[in-house]
Amino acid sequence: MKEISDFVKKKNIPKDETVYIGGDLNVNKGTPEFKDMLKNLNVNDVLYAGHNSTWDPQSNSIAKYNYPNGKPQHLDYIFTDKDHKQSKH
Repeated sequence: MKEISDFVKKKNIPKDETVYIGGDLNVNKGTPEFKDMLKNLNVNDVLYAGHNSTWDPQSNSIAKYNYPNGKPQHLDYIFTDKDHKQSKH
């Protein structure tokens, strides 16, 4: 996560622009590692609506084929950098 944060800082993006950080970060929401990720990326947690997970063998046939007993997980995120303009949505 530090590499992502360092990359954003090195770009010298003006503070009045929004910087989105997102992707398959492979950190499960609600874990101590998740809190560390928020801190290391310099982002706030966001409001969630809709699905409770982003990886779920019950709704994804490929995941079910490979992990038939897998539990749903929230691993994919879109955040905004705290030092830049925040989205109003």
